[in-house]
Amino acid sequence: MPPSGVNEGNAAFHLRGNGERQSGTPQAKNLWMGKTADSGMRGWVEIGAGVALAIATEPIHELGHAMAVRLTTGAWPEVGFWAVHPTGHFESTAAILAVLVAGEAAVIGWWGLMYVVARARPHLRWALIGPTFMAALGLLNWLAAAILSPIGLGEWGASDAVKFMAVSRLSWILLALVAATLCSTIAVATWRCLASQRAAD
Repeated sequence: MPPSGVNEGNAAFHLRGNGERQSGTPQAKNLWMGKTADSGMRGWVEIGAGVALAIATEPIHELGHAMAVRLTTGAWPEVGFWAVHPTGHFESTAAILAVLVAGEAAVIGWWGLMYVVARARPHLRWALIGPTFMAALGLLNWLAAAILSPIGLGEWGASDAVKFMAVSRLSWILLALVAATLCSTIAVATWRCLASQRAAD
């Protein structure tokens, strides 16, 4: 005689434990394990895709330089994975400055695209992490170059920033403020996006 409230139809549920809240039957256990495996695999795929989006930042950075060179000189530069070598002649200082900032501008644009995707598709918010890290890293390099330039160590930061200051004669303080502001804005926007979506989940 089963205890009160237990019948043959639900005995499996009451007598089988180990966290199986839905049912203690083998079929339900296999279904739960299958969902766990799918979730783990999805996690690894997201990590791999996030790393790929971060790595993609480097060619995007160089593509930004290349496009700026093409627009300002009329000739495509020699493009490598780590550097762009102009083959044309720059007509003005403004053109040189545009090329120097174009790489970081492209990276910020890439982050902006991923931010829009994360806002529109909350389940893709992981796509924002890699580009955020790379954009912040690039801006921190500009910040480091600005701060270290007065003591002759600007090359420890972004070489583009050192060249930009040399060509434009811009104060290192002003450049540092701009870089810090942009970096902080990106970090705060990313944090708020991820936090709001986590709360919604």
